[in-house]
Amino acid sequence: MSAEPGDAILSLMKNQLALVVKILFVAIGFCALFSRLWACEDAYITFRYVQNWTNGNGLVYNLGDKVEGFTHPLWLFLIAIPSFLGLDVRASALILSLLISIAGLLLIIFRDRGEDEQPLIFPFAALLLITHTGYRDFSVSGLEFPLVVLLMGWFFISYKNHDLLAKPMLHGSLLAALYLTRPELVLLIPVFYVVYGIRALRATVKKRTGAARQQWIGLGKLSLPIVLIAGGYHLFRWAYYGELFPNTYYAKQGLGAYWSQGWVYFDHFWRYSPVLLVAVTASVAMILFTGRLRRLYLTSQPRVVMLIQSCVLTLYVIRLGGDFMAYRFLLPPMLIVVILLNDLPDRLFRGSKTRVAFATGGLIATVLLVAFPFGAPKRVVHIADERQYYDLYHPPYRALFEDPVEHVWWKKGTGLRGLRDAIDYRVVYAATNIGYLGYAAGPGVYILDIYGLVDKQTARAWHVPLKRGRPGHEHKLTMDMAIARGATFLRTPFGEWEKAMSTGFGSIVTLDPKFLRHVPDKVEALKKLKEAGRSGAITDGSYQFLLELEKRYNVNVDNL
Repeated sequence: MSAEPGDAILSLMKNQLALVVKILFVAIGFCALFSRLWACEDAYITFRYVQNWTNGNGLVYNLGDKVEGFTHPLWLFLIAIPSFLGLDVRASALILSLLISIAGLLLIIFRDRGEDEQPLIFPFAALLLITHTGYRDFSVSGLEFPLVVLLMGWFFISYKNHDLLAKPMLHGSLLAALYLTRPELVLLIPVFYVVYGIRALRATVKKRTGAARQQWIGLGKLSLPIVLIAGGYHLFRWAYYGELFPNTYYAKQGLGAYWSQGWVYFDHFWRYSPVLLVAVTASVAMILFTGRLRRLYLTSQPRVVMLIQSCVLTLYVIRLGGDFMAYRFLLPPMLIVVILLNDLPDRLFRGSKTRVAFATGGLIATVLLVAFPFGAPKRVVHIADERQYYDLYHPPYRALFEDPVEHVWWKKGTGLRGLRDAIDYRVVYAATNIGYLGYAAGPGVYILDIYGLVDKQTARAWHVPLKRGRPGHEHKLTMDMAIARGATFLRTPFGEWEKAMSTGFGSIVTLDPKFLRHVPDKVEALKKLKEAGRSGAITDGSYQFLLELEKRYNVNVDNL
């Protein structure tokens, strides 16, 4: 029986409406992201690795030190490609961030399916993402989040609409790629093995030979790309860095759980995500109190598994203590939730007029919330809105063309580079900032990371008593450790030493004659300090500190 002409016209109008809505969402998304371009300070840690690699110095942060101080190897390899072609790493990373973010939005908007495998009329996830400050900021920051969105969107939309083992090679490859983009996303994998392992065991126990064989073969095919891709990178890591895990793992391994700060981080995320909170709460209520939706969401294995995975990732982040950057670590589990709810409006509103009204209202709300966004305060406890600290580009497109040259850490790094070039001496600088300062200082300046993120010895200093503060930013590098490593500048607790030896980079703590010959005024200050110490005029420990340095460097200040 042929379809009525009216039905065909209605279907055509529905498809045209869906296309218009989707195109408008993509346009709004592009404007929302482009207007938030910035270069996150942490991204410059990766940029320094890329800079050294492309200059032939190896995939290292400090020359000669093979330490894996990054956690997103796939993202690093991706942004290194244009750098090897001679393009600027910052501009390349930001352009790739924007392009990949748009690709991720396109995938979520156009590839997800609703009832009867029909394209969505209203992509709910697009509204929730575009109106979220954390999503917008970290999508165009130079960090790995755009790649996370693209890969997670691709994987979970495919998984939600197909069985995991229907496309095992594709799904296994995407899971491996996600692990190499954010290490904690490896937690997605064991959940699948538990669920599908139980399914395969049941089929085996019940002697459903064909089904069991199909399940085990599917699990094998799923495992193959995970072993080859993720396992292959681990072999490279072992061969090149001599470790099985990134250095950041060892830097945080001895710190233990940090539940108290983790719950603060969780509360902070939802407190300053009001649109997302209201939308998710309302969605959950509609699912629980609408029988048709409840049956769909609670009896669909992919949807239940996605919910479990989001909870597992969230609990892991809470146990870790969250992050010092607002939103960042809870964005991946949030992304799973919004993909899970992407088709909810299409399934909830079946009437054409209702769908048109909802789509129109949703678009207007998105525009208003992008124009007048909800954001987090600049700092709450140990959580900072990083963009407010490093938003140096007005208008934002300048981030594509300019480094943050006006920032105090960039200026200090530039000064260290100038000093190194002027005196041709290996400057060793103990830094609280390894992003802007480290990149600006250049490869000629050796950076001692006080947190141990890019330094093996400091990372493993678990014996140092630590006061928990910003997660992952506990000061591990002691003064004695820094001096033993040949630090040139350092802040000391000795008042008279600070007065005599202070510079714009900190106090000089080396007695290497090769360096001191460039600062004759400080040599004279050292002699006066020693004379005052001999006479007993100094009692703050500065004289004893000087004697220890003389012994370490086997010099006598009087003879300099």
